[in-house]
Amino acid sequence: MLDPYPFTSNDDHTSYFFDSIGKRGVVPKVIDYVLLQNNIYNVGIQDLDPTTNERLPPQFTGNGDAMQVFVTAVETMKVFFKHYPDKWLFLEPLNSELIKLYHRGMLALMGPYADDIHVYGIVQEGEYEPYREDGTYRAILIGLQEHHLQANS
Repeated sequence: MLDPYPFTSNDDHTSYFFDSIGKRGVVPKVIDYVLLQNNIYNVGIQDLDPTTNERLPPQFTGNGDAMQVFVTAVETMKVFFKHYPDKWLFLEPLNSELIKLYHRGMLALMGPYADDIHVYGIVQEGEYEPYREDGTYRAILIGLQEHHLQANS
């Protein structure tokens, strides 16, 4: 299993900074947890401009270390949930196959949290259901408890 990259966070644990190291060299990155609504935070990974530290538009970096970046993202989720156990995370990967990979990978990597994780698949805006491997979703919602979420069928 890959180790996560070392990372640091801001004071409120909503931004995590690390360096991706691969075939394109060192690429500074940030994982942001941005409040969308109520208790739901969007999770986004972006490259940082190495000179200004400004966030660059979302893009596929192609540094050859996507799995290690994913492992790092899951580690930041663990830290986020330690500070915000009642919040939910919204992930909208590029395609439904990535959603399945994210779901399987997160459950495998969450360690002691795995039994407490609740995952919902978002069918369309405002409509979600308990995640099913055979489901087709545009995004997923992850939380440590079922607080304030009732699945729509």
